[in-house]
Amino acid sequence: ASGKRIIAVIRRRKSMPNSREPHGLNFEQLSGDIVGFFFGLPGWILGPMLGALLFERLGGHSTQKAAKAGIGALLGIMAGALGKFVTAWIMVLIFMGAWLWKIL
Repeated sequence: ASGKRIIAVIRRRKSMPNSREPHGLNFEQLSGDIVGFFFGLPGWILGPMLGALLFERLGGHSTQKAAKAGIGALLGIMAGALGKFVTAWIMVLIFMGAWLWKIL
């Protein structure tokens, strides 16, 4: 979790302490990010999911709603990773195409 991301969440929580965002990063997921940082790759993947799940339950939500938040956090992490992977390969292919064009 980057410093800007942490500050944005803290500001949002101070300005709207009782709000629940329907999408995007929330305090629960950020808590999981921070704890997950110390457990390497499994922590980066499972940390946001477990953080959202745990803090939603501690916040008084049902297990089903907490599980949806946890699954949503996990899917968000996976979608972001897939997007980065695809973008990286597109950049590699563009570079190789330009290099081959210059050689030929």
